[in-house]
Amino acid sequence: MSPLLLCSLSMITCHLRYIIDAHKLDEFETCTRLWFPLIHCFGSAYLA
Repeated sequence: MSPLLLCSLSMITCHLRYIIDAHKLDEFETCTRLWFPLIHCFGSAYLA
């Protein structure tokens, strides 16, 4: 199997655990709003 085909069949799962500072909730919301478009832009999907 070619490396390119193998790469296209691969899946990466990323698990994030957030510890949110109650005093920085606005910053966290900003971060999450930026994160989701990036996930889609790179051809992935967000699964909650």
